[in-house]
Amino acid sequence: MWTVILKARVLSARDGAAMGAASLTYTLVAGDSGASITFEVTPVAAAGSKTGNALTSAGILVVNSTPVANAVGITDNNGGDAIIGDTLTGFYTYNTYNDADDDIEGTSTFRWLRDGDGVAISGATSLSYTLVSGDIPCLYYI
Repeated sequence: MWTVILKARVLSARDGAAMGAASLTYTLVAGDSGASITFEVTPVAAAGSKTGNALTSAGILVVNSTPVANAVGITDNNGGDAIIGDTLTGFYTYNTYNDADDDIEGTSTFRWLRDGDGVAISGATSLSYTLVSGDIPCLYYI
């Protein structure tokens, strides 16, 4: 945000289109994400009716923030020890999905990892995974 100390008519613009924000300050909104915001000032004399030429600032690109997911965990369908044939289900609470730009959640991706070594289990890309003999004994992460 800018503060200009002079009497002026001001205009803010998003990608060159006037936004009607006739103020010395402008608070970014979700609709500004990915747009270039500029500031234009037309100086006006305190006495008389003369106005100067409008000048426009260089644009500032508003970037889209990275979304964050929290409260991630795993449940086992048998409620006890994980055994071959059990279905593990990964979860995260939708309302803990956080995006500073207020974007709604898109199609998030998932993968299952074996033994916490970061090696993805081939084809295991959904919220659930069924244990097979090659999985025991291992720790699982989503």
